[in-house]
Amino acid sequence: MNISIRRRLLLILFFGTLLVWSITALSSYFDTRRVVNELFDAQLAQAALALLDLSHHELYEQLAFESQQPATSHDVPHHDTGPEHKYQQLVAFQIWTGDGKLAIRSENAPEHRLIEKDNIFGDTFIDGVLWRVYSVSNEIGSIRVQVGEQYQSRNRTSSDITSRLGASIFVALPMLAMMIWLGVGSAMTPLRRLAKEVSQRKADNLSPIELKRAPIEAKPLTEAINMLFKRLQTAFDNIKLFTADAAHELRTPLAAVKTHAQIAIKSNDDNVRKQALVDLITCVDRSTYLVEQLLTIARLEPEPSVRDNERAVLERVFDAALADLVLKALEKKIDIGLNNEYQGTVLGRAFLLQIMIANLINNAIRYTPTGGSIDINVAEQVDKIIITIDDSGPGIPEEERNKVFQRFYRQASHSNITGTGLGLSIVQRIADICRVELSLSDSPLGGLRIQLGLHKA
Repeated sequence: MNISIRRRLLLILFFGTLLVWSITALSSYFDTRRVVNELFDAQLAQAALALLDLSHHELYEQLAFESQQPATSHDVPHHDTGPEHKYQQLVAFQIWTGDGKLAIRSENAPEHRLIEKDNIFGDTFIDGVLWRVYSVSNEIGSIRVQVGEQYQSRNRTSSDITSRLGASIFVALPMLAMMIWLGVGSAMTPLRRLAKEVSQRKADNLSPIELKRAPIEAKPLTEAINMLFKRLQTAFDNIKLFTADAAHELRTPLAAVKTHAQIAIKSNDDNVRKQALVDLITCVDRSTYLVEQLLTIARLEPEPSVRDNERAVLERVFDAALADLVLKALEKKIDIGLNNEYQGTVLGRAFLLQIMIANLINNAIRYTPTGGSIDINVAEQVDKIIITIDDSGPGIPEEERNKVFQRFYRQASHSNITGTGLGLSIVQRIADICRVELSLSDSPLGGLRIQLGLHKA
């Protein structure tokens, strides 16, 4: 299933944010409760120390006064806590003398000790309610102050703080989701604009897309589209050129076929009619060869460059290329010599190399006079295989060697030799695809030397 980039980004960002938000919320909740409890413990300790400092002098005066009174049963004085604030902690406190006497206590404090040890925090139950307690004494141990507060009050305050924090986080989550939705949508606007621009183009508009308007992330895609447009434009131009050239070149042999057919029909002379039919067959053969060459060129146009792992056995390439040309050479009594010193593989596609070598040998046979000779030599170098094809034909003047690779180009001096002017252009195209080095020079046999440099595989 294809998922849009927008939806994929939204899913990744939303669930990623939700995961981080959940971890952060839980961590904040427990961390806030821990910090609040530590603050309450610190307040207990501060309250105990404050009571210890304040009660030091007053307690001794009260004890001295009570020592002068007759011993009677009386209650331990206690302190009224007064009205409660929303966040007021219900702190209970006790002040004990060194001899273990409870001197004063708060209204909500019991008459027994809250905790037995000093300078530590502890938990205890008072009237079935859990309290957090703390105890501290002066240096000589004559006064001990013990304080405590209900866990219920603590938890209520802590829950109120964490709930307010959680509420703000819960409110922030949908706002964050909305911002992600709008942000991703805004970020995708350049891509939508780019897609709209491409979709609204006419079929014949292959001009490159402006990279300035494309976002950085889309530039590789935009550059690839521009390269595709360039290749398509080149292909269309080649098709137009090929169609024009093919129409031009096919017009002449087709006209000749029609002319010879008309002569054969209208002539009453059997010899004239027979010669017209022979000429007609020759024109058909020439047209067939031209169509074959045109189809070969059309087939080669979209071929990509050869890859490094594409290999061909050179011996098999020569066997296939020469199979259909031996009889043609024998008809002209041309001696073809092949000296192949290399039995390995070369870089390239076998069927393309076969077409290239067959075209070169076919050209050599066509232009070599009857009784001539063609020498083919294969030599091995360090990283290349050099194929040399020499013939005893008329050769090609140096000033025309660059022109013979153009389509349908033929030398004026060779107009008497049948051909299409496509053979060497096919060879050049295959050489480009298979990365073959191609050169023309004079042959020791008096004609043309064609040298091919193939890479070892």
